[in-house]
Amino acid sequence: MPTSIRGWIYWKSTIAIETVAASIGLGADFNQKLESGAMKNAALYNFRLANDYKIDGTPSVYINGEFQGDYSITNLDTVIGSLLEQGK
Repeated sequence: MPTSIRGWIYWKSTIAIETVAASIGLGADFNQKLESGAMKNAALYNFRLANDYKIDGTPSVYINGEFQGDYSITNLDTVIGSLLEQGK
């Protein structure tokens, strides 16, 4: 059964993850960790955290809590340089 957070739908099933994991050579150890719930809980925590900060894609760059839509080296250098000059 799917669950939705901020328009994103994810499935509580691990079948797709296990299939991909097997196709790239991850074994039973991976499946055990996945099924234990610990990794699922960590992934859901990160998913919810991204949702809280309204991050809807990668890369997403935040500096001092401000979203940087332009994450070019030139812009980031300017933003960081300005903050350093201000002593922040």
